[in-house]
Amino acid sequence: MMDGKHSGTGRDIPLEIDGVDIAISGTHEENAFARDAVRAEVVKSVEKVMKVSDLTRFKVNVKKADDEGGRARYTILVNATADGAEFHADHTEWDLQKAVSGVLGKLEREIFREEDRKKPF
Repeated sequence: MMDGKHSGTGRDIPLEIDGVDIAISGTHEENAFARDAVRAEVVKSVEKVMKVSDLTRFKVNVKKADDEGGRARYTILVNATADGAEFHADHTEWDLQKAVSGVLGKLEREIFREEDRKKPF
């Protein structure tokens, strides 16, 4: 199912999976392992949502804020277009993977709720 093409270098990671435009930005300061892990989580989420909805756009923005102790706090913002509707979610954590997983879970639940609401009784 995944025919994702990775053509991004630098600041954004543009992808396309089955006609869905995916953009991941803000991971340029992270190491390659972290970038690949974020990409894998996003691809998994997109494929999950595509099973129930006509997804056309999926944008992930990673914001990193360093505190005085050297730790980083990550805020992840996700915007998606599915079945012509706009969906938005955000999540903040000290750990990048937890932040990404948390925001994708929120967005998936929002889209699934909307799909369930559309179903006739």
